Amino acid sequence: MGLLGWFVLCVIPSSAFALSTLTEDFTTLDHADPVNSTGIWNIVDHSARARAYANGAVESTRPIDFGDGHDGIVDTSNGYVFNTDTHPNGYSFQSLSITGGTVTVVGSHALVIRSLSTITITPPLQVNGADGESGDPSGGAHSGGAAVTCSARGGDGGGATATTASNGGDTVYSTGATEASTHGVGQFGGAYASGVESQIPSFTGPGGYDFDTDPANHFICGSSGAGGGGDTMSTEYASGGSGGAGGGRMALIAVGDIQVGATEARGGVGGDGVQLSDGSCSGTGTGGNGGVIFFQTLGNLSTGVDPDVRGSDSGTSPCFAGNGVMLDGYARGDLNSANSTPGWEVVSYATEQVPASLQSEVQSKAYDLGVLNASFSNEVIDHTGDVTVTYAGSPDGVSFSDFGDLQSVSNQGYRYLKFRATFTNPSSGNVAPKMTGLHLTYSDAGLTSVDAKLFAGCGTLASGGAKHGESKQLDEAGTLFTLLALMLFYGISRFRMKV
Repeated sequence: MGLLGWFVLCVIPSSAFALSTLTEDFTTLDHADPVNSTGIWNIVDHSARARAYANGAVESTRPIDFGDGHDGIVDTSNGYVFNTDTHPNGYSFQSLSITGGTVTVVGSHALVIRSLSTITITPPLQVNGADGESGDPSGGAHSGGAAVTCSARGGDGGGATATTASNGGDTVYSTGATEASTHGVGQFGGAYASGVESQIPSFTGPGGYDFDTDPANHFICGSSGAGGGGDTMSTEYASGGSGGAGGGRMALIAVGDIQVGATEARGGVGGDGVQLSDGSCSGTGTGGNGGVIFFQTLGNLSTGVDPDVRGSDSGTSPCFAGNGVMLDGYARGDLNSANSTPGWEVVSYATEQVPASLQSEVQSKAYDLGVLNASFSNEVIDHTGDVTVTYAGSPDGVSFSDFGDLQSVSNQGYRYLKFRATFTNPSSGNVAPKMTGLHLTYSDAGLTSVDAKLFAGCGTLASGGAKHGESKQLDEAGTLFTLLALMLFYGISRFRMKV
């Protein structure tokens, strides 16, 4: 057998191995790469699709962020603790199901829960502002109600002694700043005079429903209530009631359905004043305003009861009727318009439509093809709308080529493959382009070159002309040994890839 024969043996043809198929049907997140994607890998309806927007048929200013799933899968019936200080940018689950126990929320950052599939929370989910405390006949000042998911704690009640009565604490906003006007001021109780109830805040809480486009002014807690002033009559004195905290803020955002029980972001109730024997009273605390509850889903939204964002009552005393009920907050639910909107929704945007002509991408993680040199022979893309797929290859799963068409990564010595689907929204119609399947047929093209220097005493086996009239000489026995060794090495490599 000549050199050509040995060369043919060494360069193993793709026809020597069975064809394989890579299929992605989007039923799992195993190869999803949301960090490098702007579109959506949707395991709920088994597709990849263009980026989602709220009110996408009208505007492009409300893109929906479903997260990257780094908090994994949670499925529990034993309750859960959400700590927004350890998750200041929100939680990002692959799926979330809490069907029992107690759900607790702590921390000063907004509660944001994202899911790459569904959200189910059966127990009550509460970010209510805490109530203020009633005044104390001992004169000791009480702290305002505690806030959660922000810093809108209630104003402290004003203290009192036999000779001095102090002002109550001022209203506190979501950011922790105090009211800087004549409104929301914790009123004083002058010496030997009746304390005064706190004034009504100027209500710089949530400004409306634009939680996504203007979060600094809309996705915030309700402002808290101010504290009432203390009162003294020399032999008797009492502190004022403290203010209730503002209602908190939460957002639940999921690719699939959202199903929740009670969701609450109420303001805290203001503390009562105390009446002294001369008929005078310490001041009453003001209640907190309601907060924010925000839902977004590409599927259906089901709430067991209406979201509760009510403002709360101010405290009372025999001297004061109190400031009444404070302002309610805001709740919004965006969902696929094919589903019925709950009756509580004042504002609801459709999520299935997309803005015209924009592009987005869905990229995969690397697939291990289990070959030394993938050679692709067929490509089938199941899709609707304008979808283009490109590929990047790698021999080691670390360093990848640039993305190009399928032939650009075929027979290049690549074992690993990524794809990138580019979705171009239509110029009219607002229907999101979608890919429901990817099918690639490939085989192992074998070694593309042979380097006999892998073995001691041998050189590189390659064809070439003699230099300056030199004759080519080759030890046929050495060549046979080398090629058999290479074939053994190749076979062992393929075997180890399958193990």
